[in-house]
Amino acid sequence: KVDIVFAPSEKEIYPQGTEGHTYVDVPGLSTMLEGASRPGHFRGVSTIVSKLFNLIQPD
Repeated sequence: KVDIVFAPSEKEIYPQGTEGHTYVDVPGLSTMLEGASRPGHFRGVSTIVSKLFNLIQPD
């Protein structure tokens, strides 16, 4: 059962588009786990999670 779904539009996540925006990089994870075979994976995940937290501002 799902009580609520938060699915922001691309415009909400990237209001100025995807070019030239700030990234969140986690150097310690960039070459480990999934990052070892998928360069940029953790940068993408950490960036989008940061954007999500900024949008919903959890307690």
